[in-house]
Amino acid sequence: MTNQFVSPQVVTDTHKTCSKCKEFKPFTAFHLDKKNPKGKGYAYYCKECANANTRKHHNLHKDSYEYQKKKKNSQVKRTYGIDLTEYTNKLIQQGCKCAICKIDLPISGLFTHLDHDHSSGKLRDFLCTNCNRGLGHFQDNKEILMSAIEYLELHSITDTTKI
Repeated sequence: MTNQFVSPQVVTDTHKTCSKCKEFKPFTAFHLDKKNPKGKGYAYYCKECANANTRKHHNLHKDSYEYQKKKKNSQVKRTYGIDLTEYTNKLIQQGCKCAICKIDLPISGLFTHLDHDHSSGKLRDFLCTNCNRGLGHFQDNKEILMSAIEYLELHSITDTTKI
């Protein structure tokens, strides 16, 4: 076994050495990492090396059910403040249907959205993509939604007196 000497990380007022690629780069090439005081609060690896490491890890594990579940749980916690079990139970209690249009919602996927009040952050119910976007476009404003309903009623095709 050879004893290799690993050179210490070089840090100046504006640049540092990436521990992975060994290149001397400006601080803007590194992510912030407050746990690295010797590196002036920047990560050990440059963004390019860190991103390559993350991609490699993801590609190695992306087909693993446990990896996908852990990733989804992390995303749900970050977004909604609840874990994946609570999220799934809430959807099942709602009958896996959109609270507005009542179409079926998959337990996981791009078409299932847990709606929340944007001013308070309080969780509401699950919506499909169309209903969730609709509320968002109307800025959760009841007056605008009522005005839209009145508009649709005014221009209803079944109302032949308006033609």
